[in-house]
Amino acid sequence: MCFSDRSVDPSCDDAMSAYADGDDRRFAEVHAELLPMLRAFLLRRVRNKSLVDDLVQETLLRVVRSRASFRRGALLRPWALTIARRVFLDEMRRDAVARSVSVSDSQREAAMELAPSPAPNALEGMAANELWACIQDAMQKMTPIVRESFEYVRLHGYSMERAASEIGTTQGAVKLRAHRAYTGVRRNLQQHGLA
Repeated sequence: MCFSDRSVDPSCDDAMSAYADGDDRRFAEVHAELLPMLRAFLLRRVRNKSLVDDLVQETLLRVVRSRASFRRGALLRPWALTIARRVFLDEMRRDAVARSVSVSDSQREAAMELAPSPAPNALEGMAANELWACIQDAMQKMTPIVRESFEYVRLHGYSMERAASEIGTTQGAVKLRAHRAYTGVRRNLQQHGLA
C-alpha cells in the first residue's frame, strides 16, 4: 500500500510514472491508492459526502487527462492533492455564484465584528443583512485562496494553525491571505460609506 501510516512507498510514484508513459494497467494501482487519500482530503473541506464523491471523481478524471504532464520521478501524492485542491476551489467558485445569500446568526455576528467603529450614526438603521451583503460583495472580489483563508479564520473562527492545516498551507500564508481579505473588506465597506 502506498500511503499506509503516512509513509510513502515509491512504488506508487513508479506506478504513476508507468501510467503516464502509457501503461494503462497501472492505473488500477494508482486509483486504489489515491481514492482513500483524496476522499479524506476533500472530506476535511466539504461535509456533503455526495459532493465529496463527485469531487473525487472529477479529480480522478483530471489525473487521467493530465497524466502526460506528470513528471517522471515526481511524487504522486502532492501532484494529486494539487489537482484535488484545484477541483475543490473550482467547486467553491461555482457554488459562490450559484447560491443565494443566506445569513446565519454567526455570520451576522462576524459581519458586525468586521465593521469598524464609525461615528454613532453611520450604522444606524443598517441591517446586519445589508452589512453581510457588503462583505459578500468583497468576498466575491477576492481570489479563491484569499477567500478560503478568510472564511476559515473569520467566519468559521478557526485559529491560524487549524486553518493552515485544513487548507494545506503554512500559518504565514494564512495570515497573509487573511490580511489581504480584511483589507478588501474594509475597502469595500469604505466604498459603501460604512466605514
